[in-house]
Amino acid sequence: MSIAIRAVYLPGKGQNIRWKRSSDVISETGSCGPYLNHQPPFSVIHSVIYILSESQLDTPKENFNASAEALIGRIRDRARNLYETRQLLCTEAVVSAMNHGLRGGLSDAQATAMAAPFSAAMGESGCLCGALSGAVLSSGLLLGQQHPHCQCKAMREVSRQLHDAFKAANGATCCRVLSKKVRNDKKAHFQQCSGLTAQAAEMAARLVLEKRPELVDRVNHAFLNKRQSVVGGALLRLVRLFWG
Repeated sequence: MSIAIRAVYLPGKGQNIRWKRSSDVISETGSCGPYLNHQPPFSVIHSVIYILSESQLDTPKENFNASAEALIGRIRDRARNLYETRQLLCTEAVVSAMNHGLRGGLSDAQATAMAAPFSAAMGESGCLCGALSGAVLSSGLLLGQQHPHCQCKAMREVSRQLHDAFKAANGATCCRVLSKKVRNDKKAHFQQCSGLTAQAAEMAARLVLEKRPELVDRVNHAFLNKRQSVVGGALLRLVRLFWG
């Protein structure tokens, strides 16, 4: 079984993170669960290889076909729409887009109950960015759907990959650091969070689909195609508040 590696992390003494494009192919096999063999064991990679989001590399993503790329973009845009229309907060929007878009199995109420405590940097504590929390939660939901106890190590590694890719792209994962320059500008702060929500959803979708490519065939097109206006989103939020 082979996997194409598009970026390699090259740490050096006294140096910042450097990313190098690579056409290397690592060949390995896995034996745990129905889809673990889509990627080599992480011990082989020595935790230095990460799959980056579209915004981090300007080369074509050769290991994805056109339908997968289009799907990743739709998940990203749906998460952004859920956030920008104020239906959901950052974590909730990422989890909802991933869960409903790829049929993760949670109801609206269950997805919100799971994601809400992580939103707005864990209840406005200023800690971990809620968008990144949503990416981690939703990746675990989808990668752990089948044989979750057998996938624990792989899911932890994906969590690390998401953390490191997000930090490499944005310079931090802490909300108070990310929002320092826009904290006193509500509009700029909102736009920043919208962008981070979309980016985190894209990162999560890319990693999940690389490891579970069969999910491309079970997409909830009706959900991903929806787009609400700000007014429509406000009405839906009111309906949820009063009628659950």
